[in-house]
Amino acid sequence: MRLRRFIFLSVAAVVITLTLLFSIITRHQWVDFSKKLVKDRKNFIAHLVEANIHAKENLLKESANLIQRNGELASSFLLTEEIKDSHILSEEINKLRKNNPSINVAVKPLNSSNKKITWENHGNKISIVHFSTLYHFNRPVADLQLTTPLLDDSLSQIMDMTSSKINFESKNGNLFPYFLSQFPGLYFQIVLADNSMVSMAENLTTTLLLTGIVSLILMGIILYISLSRKLIYPLHRMTDHLVNQSERLKHGLMPILSDFSESAFQEIKQIQKTTDQFSISLNSFRDIIEDKSKKAALVEMAQQVAHDIRSPLSALKIASQLIENNLKINESNDLMKKSILRINDIANDLLSKKQTLENNHDEQRIVADPIRTKETFMLSSMVDIIISEKRMQY
Repeated sequence: MRLRRFIFLSVAAVVITLTLLFSIITRHQWVDFSKKLVKDRKNFIAHLVEANIHAKENLLKESANLIQRNGELASSFLLTEEIKDSHILSEEINKLRKNNPSINVAVKPLNSSNKKITWENHGNKISIVHFSTLYHFNRPVADLQLTTPLLDDSLSQIMDMTSSKINFESKNGNLFPYFLSQFPGLYFQIVLADNSMVSMAENLTTTLLLTGIVSLILMGIILYISLSRKLIYPLHRMTDHLVNQSERLKHGLMPILSDFSESAFQEIKQIQKTTDQFSISLNSFRDIIEDKSKKAALVEMAQQVAHDIRSPLSALKIASQLIENNLKINESNDLMKKSILRINDIANDLLSKKQTLENNHDEQRIVADPIRTKETFMLSSMVDIIISEKRMQY
């Protein structure tokens, strides 16, 4: 696998993993936030309901305080008791109702009940009831009962304002989780009719999620481009340079120094510098080995030439002695001719071996180094001239 593909796959895997984690975390946070938002909204509505009921209680108490000392109402009640006629009492009650139309006032015979305020359910209509005593000259004459409906215009305004519906029930349950502390046994339920805030939160979360995903993708692209420019491209250049250096060394050419000064990483610069030094050292070491090989071959050739030339030289020496003694001149001439031919063959063989050695070891260096080629050509020419002169002498 190439480094570029490996880094691309690695960056893609990291981006996908981070995107999935971000999506899961964001989704989980959105669910919790939505639940908390709904819960807080319902709690707010519940506080409004409690405040509304508390205001109704205070209104009943204030109205009761005003009516308790109503002498006309007390007189009407006493008169009713005497003449058994409730017409006069009804007129007085109607007068009181005009001041507070939402409050129902009832006067009943005196009872020993200690109830001050409670709730009643008549035909699925829940009302708040306040009990007090009607006095006539500081003497209790009757019970005063003030009633107001729980679901009135003020509570309807709360439901309209909060886009909700409020249901009351006399028993608890999962559907009726809220209760009124001042009214034991009375519970209520809040149903949200408008989930605009939840929808807005969901849209906000979706926007945040998409923004995060796009940001992660852009971050991955920027990271990949940065790694490509700062790491992959210099390593690719270094690889091509090393391959080129290897080919040049294989063909006997001098290594070329590279320039990685624009690289952002000091390690890449150091690796390339060390590689160039190693290539130069390797080239020098190869030259040393070739020189030693040539010297060893020349020494071996010299030993062989010395060994081969001893016999014809010995024969020439004998022929020379015979000529000095004027003995067997013809035989001496034949011996000298054979020795000269033998020496000539040795010289030709030496030139042939020299040519073979040059072809085997310096074929590429002849192409790459014209100065050495010229020196070798001149040396070969000089050897040929010397051999030709010796042939003419003998």
